[in-house]
Amino acid sequence: MRFVLTTLWLACSLCLAACGARAQTVQATPQSQPTAVVLSRVTPAAIAAKLAPTTTLAAAAQALAAALGITPDKVRVRIKADCSVCEAEKFKKATSLNGVSVTEAIALLPANYDFWLFVQNFTCSYHFDGKIFTPKNCQLVCKKY
Repeated sequence: MRFVLTTLWLACSLCLAACGARAQTVQATPQSQPTAVVLSRVTPAAIAAKLAPTTTLAAAAQALAAALGITPDKVRVRIKADCSVCEAEKFKKATSLNGVSVTEAIALLPANYDFWLFVQNFTCSYHFDGKIFTPKNCQLVCKKY
């Protein structure tokens, strides 16, 4: 029985370490808490309820940052390519796990595309119709590599 409990404890510890080890470490400033601490206190539904359609990508990122209580420079963008083969070179960096900055994404994001705004493992999906950036949903995910 002791062996089973020890094995179970070890497996749970490794699982928790695997999910937490991939999160970026953020330096705390006197005015703000570390991003990881902030993200552990939010629920995707509560954040999604605070988001509204905007006319710019920067405004969408600003709204997400404000809802999370972090600075907008921590928000990254990942574009969902419609054709991963034919658009592989164009969106190479923007489809990666690290995504791109909001500034980089502005030049890349075409009309009628879905994309994600994310901070560490907290992500919100959006649709851009060519004029409006519309939030769809948010989720907290454990990155698996």
